[in-house]
Amino acid sequence: LGKLVFPSSANLVINTTAVFVQGELNMGIPDNDNIVKLTFYGTEDVDFYPAEQCGGEGTGTPRDNNCMHKKNLSKKPFIVAGGKLDIAAVDPTCPSWTTLKDVGTVTPLEPQAPCDTTVGSLFSGDGTFESGTTAGFFTNGGTSILQVETDSDTENKYMRQSARSSGNGGMRFDLDTSCTVDGREYQYSLRYRVKADPSKSTTQDPTGPIGLIGMISALKADGQWMHQHFIYCDNATPGDWSATCNSNVISMTSDFHTATTIHVSIVPTSDIANYAIEYDDVQFQLIPPKQRVDTLLVSKEFGRCVKPGEEILVTSNEIGAWDNQKVLEISSIVMNDADNTATLNLVEDVTETFSTEASVVEFDETFPVEVARLNRQVVFEAQKDDVDSLLGGHLMFLHTMMVQQKLEGVEIVNFGQGGRLGRYPIHFHMCNSVANSLISKNVIRSSNQRCVVIHGSHNAQVIDNVAYDTAGHCYILEDGAEVGNTFKRNLGAKTRALTAGIGASDDFPSTFWITNANNYFIGNVAAGSQGSGYWFETNNKVAGPSLAMYPDVVPMTTELYAFRDNVAHSNHVHGVRTYSPGWQPKTLAKFERLRSYKNQYSGLFVHGSGNIEVSDSTFADNYIGVESHGPQAYKTYVKSSVIIGLSNDSRSRFATSTYCRPIGVDYSYNERPWGQINLENVSFKGFHGQDCDGMVFRAHKMNGQTQKHASGVVLAKGLSVDSPLVHPDFPCTLTNITDGPSPIYLYLEDFDGALKPNRDVFATSTGGFYVQNSLHATAFISSYCSSTGKANSCALYCPGVCLRMVYIYPKDDTNDIVKLTVSDGTTTHTYDKSPFTDPNFHDNDYFGFLLPWGTYSAHFIDSAGELVYAHSAVVSMQEAPNCNSHVTDSSIRLATRAPTHLPTVAPFAFTSGC
Repeated sequence: LGKLVFPSSANLVINTTAVFVQGELNMGIPDNDNIVKLTFYGTEDVDFYPAEQCGGEGTGTPRDNNCMHKKNLSKKPFIVAGGKLDIAAVDPTCPSWTTLKDVGTVTPLEPQAPCDTTVGSLFSGDGTFESGTTAGFFTNGGTSILQVETDSDTENKYMRQSARSSGNGGMRFDLDTSCTVDGREYQYSLRYRVKADPSKSTTQDPTGPIGLIGMISALKADGQWMHQHFIYCDNATPGDWSATCNSNVISMTSDFHTATTIHVSIVPTSDIANYAIEYDDVQFQLIPPKQRVDTLLVSKEFGRCVKPGEEILVTSNEIGAWDNQKVLEISSIVMNDADNTATLNLVEDVTETFSTEASVVEFDETFPVEVARLNRQVVFEAQKDDVDSLLGGHLMFLHTMMVQQKLEGVEIVNFGQGGRLGRYPIHFHMCNSVANSLISKNVIRSSNQRCVVIHGSHNAQVIDNVAYDTAGHCYILEDGAEVGNTFKRNLGAKTRALTAGIGASDDFPSTFWITNANNYFIGNVAAGSQGSGYWFETNNKVAGPSLAMYPDVVPMTTELYAFRDNVAHSNHVHGVRTYSPGWQPKTLAKFERLRSYKNQYSGLFVHGSGNIEVSDSTFADNYIGVESHGPQAYKTYVKSSVIIGLSNDSRSRFATSTYCRPIGVDYSYNERPWGQINLENVSFKGFHGQDCDGMVFRAHKMNGQTQKHASGVVLAKGLSVDSPLVHPDFPCTLTNITDGPSPIYLYLEDFDGALKPNRDVFATSTGGFYVQNSLHATAFISSYCSSTGKANSCALYCPGVCLRMVYIYPKDDTNDIVKLTVSDGTTTHTYDKSPFTDPNFHDNDYFGFLLPWGTYSAHFIDSAGELVYAHSAVVSMQEAPNCNSHVTDSSIRLATRAPTHLPTVAPFAFTSGC
């Protein structure tokens, strides 16, 4: 009760078992380097006695220790109940984090190598072959002939391996272990091509790309062999020299350094016994020592707020490395007035190749790491004095509505109580409206359970906070009834799985856990979660105590208020995901200017969801850029965006074969009569390179998917790709892709021909469709379609056609309808009926088939092969493609019942006089 003010001159540490605020607690910015610290201790639970109901100091009546309104609030509580926090302990113009502009580096002295480290010195052969000998190189697997050849045009020498007895045979060389440096890093590189082998009577070069894979094998001192794959090469231009293929970095551990023998071998990834392999520029080299960073260049706005001795967080800049952040101490700060920057000098330099804003100039890509301040002058910290190490402090605004709270500029350490529901570092608990309440510029470190939790509360402002090394979901909406809250410019990094369960999904954590879309998410960064960066986990009803108050709220259909300018990178699984049971907003939900990159699996994972539009966004260095999955996935729109398979930033800083084989758009086929993915003005980059080739589209059946007759459709226009060698494919391994009962239908619209295969037959094509090579899919268009030219592919390209999926649902309880015959007057094809497995969408079995523009007649067939009629039937269409001349409802004429006989008695008619 009353008001407690900490003056700016305060410089103290308070040790306490609990803090209860029923009046007002006021703190400003401490003077100079003063520190105000509240340290919470104690291993016993603490009871809270509301003054209004239980009396006590300041009320004029003694406290009733048996008061029925007392509440157990666990250990080390900081509770605001009916009172007000007014803590503004930091300069409001100081940003909590920024992006790294550049670094200053110092190169350490090179350790003396035991022998020369120029090309070829680690093995006895000449990898350039200019000496004219293959000495030092050997056949690996079977027999072959190794010989040096000379290019007649360039006079360049190279080694040919011909007359190979094994289709998977390759070559090897042995390393001189006396020349390696213990603990140092090495890299293997080469160029190669696969050619016709006259000794095998082959005269044509291979038509498809042939990959190579390499292994290093060491015979250790204990007599055991150790094997490690370290290089994968994929030459996408058959018959021509590949670009230089570089291996992963190989660390010369003691096992390698002390080995008696080291073999380096490389073999083709497929059986190519009838072809010769040619090699050049084979190298195994010592990598120069990495530069060590000793300064960080940041904005002047951020740098002026940093003090010597403070800790700085630098986020991860590696693919999927969710816990690879750096915490660095600052020794001094230099202001650079000329360019409005600040130089942060480090106490100790660090070995790291940070991605910075400076690299944007070089690569035209924007992936700088974030730099955040981890210290504040006001600190709330819980001691680790409990036998349960997960029981820290917790701060709760408890049932306090319509009070404007402010918590700004506090460092909160070891708060949260793992496994205890409702015990979090910052927690609005069932407060209803807390309009204009501000949680801002705080740092949450080493949380045992979650970060900022909005529970049964609305209209809070959560702005410019930093959360590092926390357990479970971090910034969250708890029950799914919370609306009108704003999460803006918050940073989360190293979001760990919660090991002590509380009945939610915190064991697969997300930095932002979104259970109701009626909220605002603007300019946030999820920079390293063990699960996902952002997770829309919306259900068909709200949870917890909110359910009784909001029984009619359906979170999975809620409108999105705002999701723009958000970033997700270096997360262990997904950047952004909608999952279980899915999110299907009634109005189009817009993700604007999303940047999702360097996530281990996908940039955007849309599962069982639809009616979502992503615009002006960037996806890069994810295994999959955009992914749409599930039996209820539909209508994901991607517009005016860029999808990068492997960026120049990653190619420059990492061994590319470690992060290779990217996929641009991945989707599973299902029974929904809408397109899964719609693309417009999307650029695909970095899916083809010197040693890293991916695919722009992939269709597949989900694990556990039960439906057989299904369709997968992508509608696309205004696309661009940076390599004509990258085009969609439908692998023949997909279930039911070929003819048979209950087939699937896969098709992809290439509206303006940007994705057409690189074949002369399609040179003049200005648009068309990819379809799978099966009779049921091409019955009416086979004359338009040709092979894409890709080996082991079941995709055809059909220029000049406009396709649309048609569905007919017969409503008949008596007739035995099993087939449907469709004819355009020239071609006739019969289709099997398929069961529909989603009763929430449609309760009838159906016929589905793919048609070009035209006019068609159709009739039903029973199990005896006879013509039958349905009592009624529904005709529906897949979403209209971008091309104009497509079938419509009026294009299908369905046979109806024959007319009845003439009546035997004249019909009775009333006259106007009756």
